[in-house]
Amino acid sequence: MTFSTPTAWLRNALSLSLLLAFGVAQAQDAKIELNTEQWQAMGIQTAQAQAVQQVPSIPLQAIAMMSLQSMQSFNSPLDGQITELLRVHGEVDAGDVIAVLDSAQLVVMQTELLGVISELEVAQKSLKRTQQLNNSGVASTKELQATQALVTQLKSRLSEKKESLRLAGFSQARLDKLLKSNQTQGSTLQIIAPMNGQIEEMQVRLGERINRNQPLFSMGSIDPIVLDVRVPLAMRTQLSEGMAVAVEGFAEQGRIRHMENQVDALTQTFEVHVVFANPQRQILPGQAVTVRFLIQQQQAFRAPLSAIAQFDGSSVVFIQTAAQEVAAQMVQILQMDAHNMYFTAQDFDAQTPLITQGTTAIKLALSASEEGE
Repeated sequence: MTFSTPTAWLRNALSLSLLLAFGVAQAQDAKIELNTEQWQAMGIQTAQAQAVQQVPSIPLQAIAMMSLQSMQSFNSPLDGQITELLRVHGEVDAGDVIAVLDSAQLVVMQTELLGVISELEVAQKSLKRTQQLNNSGVASTKELQATQALVTQLKSRLSEKKESLRLAGFSQARLDKLLKSNQTQGSTLQIIAPMNGQIEEMQVRLGERINRNQPLFSMGSIDPIVLDVRVPLAMRTQLSEGMAVAVEGFAEQGRIRHMENQVDALTQTFEVHVVFANPQRQILPGQAVTVRFLIQQQQAFRAPLSAIAQFDGSSVVFIQTAAQEVAAQMVQILQMDAHNMYFTAQDFDAQTPLITQGTTAIKLALSASEEGE
């Protein structure tokens, strides 16, 4: 006798050797007892299922965007003219120079600070002299108090002038040099990125004269980044804010931050925002990624995708119930991904080995048993 295909040979060989050992091939109670040679001939391999508390949803596409909470608009600290534009778009790190402003107002502020320093030096000398005169009874206590009040006032003004320069973006190094040399440190001011992020819009041009508080640029952070997902309305009851979200290609998980309370009439979907840590900036605004919501599920299991089979119209896994005995276990498939399936089953023990290779041979043998009945 000859066989047209290896499958036909395997089917006939198994039907001859196993027919007497098989019971009625029903999905609920089908069972096979094998000898060592049969086990090896079928190429059977096993693995164990894992009990899980989360089951991934169907894959959904998300579009990355900057968090609206991180978006900030930055204004010019002084009047002046833009003499350099070093960054007009893209990613920047905190401390990067965005632009250079030439400002006569900056020189005026430095001059005013030096003026206060001079006044303070004079007042402090006057205070010292008044204290000496008061000790000798020449100057009254009232005169001493007035001189002390003037010194206190000038110190306060000096602190304000220093703080004004700092708030304008005048660096500490330049301020220290200004105080040490008692000379102004030029009219140029570097506009510095205050945080890591991405410039969203540059609102000035090179050479433009600008006023104090005029918008310069807006930027936002891309760590964390927000993933905007359009979700079918039928899934809404399964989701909640704070729920974990798997992002394809990443071990880290995101979390649902916001669920929109309005449904798109055309697509019958609603908007969900997922916040995702992005320290390496691997996801950029506008990038499309695939996400799965991790839905809570009691008494669920995960197993390799190769363990699932269809038998007698039912989804089953084949379990090793004894040393060389295989039985069919009906399961309810909850979800599948590229490598795993998620299922529930009645009276299923996760410690029981699952057949992950050789399921086709087992199905052929069971079918052969049915034909022999």
